[in-house]
Amino acid sequence: MPAADENDQPTTVLSFVRRNENNSVFAVFNFSAAEQRVTMLEANFHGDYTDFDSGATVTLTDADAQMTLGPWSCRVFTR
Repeated sequence: MPAADENDQPTTVLSFVRRNENNSVFAVFNFSAAEQRVTMLEANFHGDYTDFDSGATVTLTDADAQMTLGPWSCRVFTR
């Protein structure tokens, strides 16, 4: 079951982490027509991931707790 990862824009941005024994997904979705600067309020997303769009390996830390999402966009990270 997904664990909601609280953020400071809950009316426009959905963020969650879903894990099992072997894999993890951290996803952030902007469900609005405006650019959103969002701050994650929990540290459930920390760790090494693959950016789903680019395929790049990234390490997410407290420094990544803020991100800007374009209108109707998302960021998805997998491991």
